[in-house]
Amino acid sequence: NTLWAWMAALGVTRHTGIVSPAYGVYRPIAGGGILPAYADHLLRTPMYAAEYQRRSTGVNSSRLRLYPEQFLRVDVLVPPLDEQALIVRFLDWANDRLERTIRAKRKVIALLTEQKRAVTYRAVTRGIDDEVALKPSGVPWLGDIPQHWDVKPIKRLIQNGTTISYGIVQPGDHNENGVPFLQTTNISKPNLETEGLQRTTTAIAAAYPRTQLKAGDVVLGIRASIGAAHKIPQALVGVNLSRGVARIVPNAEISSDYLVQYLRSRATTSYWDYARQGTTFNEVAISSVRMLPVVVPPVPVQSDILEDLLNAHAPVDAAISRFHREIELLREYRARLVADVVTGKLDVREAAARLSYVAALDITTDLTTNGTD
Repeated sequence: NTLWAWMAALGVTRHTGIVSPAYGVYRPIAGGGILPAYADHLLRTPMYAAEYQRRSTGVNSSRLRLYPEQFLRVDVLVPPLDEQALIVRFLDWANDRLERTIRAKRKVIALLTEQKRAVTYRAVTRGIDDEVALKPSGVPWLGDIPQHWDVKPIKRLIQNGTTISYGIVQPGDHNENGVPFLQTTNISKPNLETEGLQRTTTAIAAAYPRTQLKAGDVVLGIRASIGAAHKIPQALVGVNLSRGVARIVPNAEISSDYLVQYLRSRATTSYWDYARQGTTFNEVAISSVRMLPVVVPPVPVQSDILEDLLNAHAPVDAAISRFHREIELLREYRARLVADVVTGKLDVREAAARLSYVAALDITTDLTTNGTD
């Protein structure tokens, strides 16, 4: 990719098809002495990414371009073909095991995340008092709720003079000195992204005053990352939104923190599934957002629920963070391993030659273990 080569956005294709004009297509010379699989590992190492950045042209990192005449001047390390084949065999074997480990950790993260959602769902629909009297909520997927709680459409829970609105439809190209705005990619993760935001011109942002953010506002993903929700910190005051994000200004009946927990819970999942029906895009209309049923406890109860969730989530969040860090370390190890192997700093010829024996031994061990179990 000409625009993102400096981030090592290149590789050997495994498919037949076409590309957009943002891509360059290069074919190795027949008998030229380099295996595509070896080149795939070599050309995506940090060392080569740094060289692409050095040879790219543009006013800033988001506008750098690596043109063909510069890419083709990059020196390529070319070991003998038999050694390239051994390198590929070893790296495929190592990557397979590392990827299996990463997948296992991701599964644990998914289970822990679902556990959080289940705990949150019960808290925001039943509260923390197991003895409380219940009544029908009137909403099929919510079931029964405490008798002294209400269910209201979210449009009845916003400050007077405000409305639930989405942001800038066409922000244009990045403007280094312009107004920053949040996109769905910035709100899709558990922690709100505040650095490196895209920027639009002051004139374009001024046309969307209803989505200019203040501290305590709630932002909600309505396109792609549907249901992602965050409370706006002081650091993002004055920032605007993109078309895929809506701004909600809670009134005195509901706290921003409680609303965020509710929006992130399974209490809204069925509604978003319903609201998406009949559309060809992964989005919900702003009119549907305004009608979202919200379970509203008394404000003191909201505070108690938030405190209870904070205590319940703390050990789970710590475990999730630990697994994310372990995945990050595994990726760093893999990047360093690939770089050392393809540049000859680590000689893997003997190890690669023995891999067929190791693979057979692994199969035998698995069969023996399964038999004894």
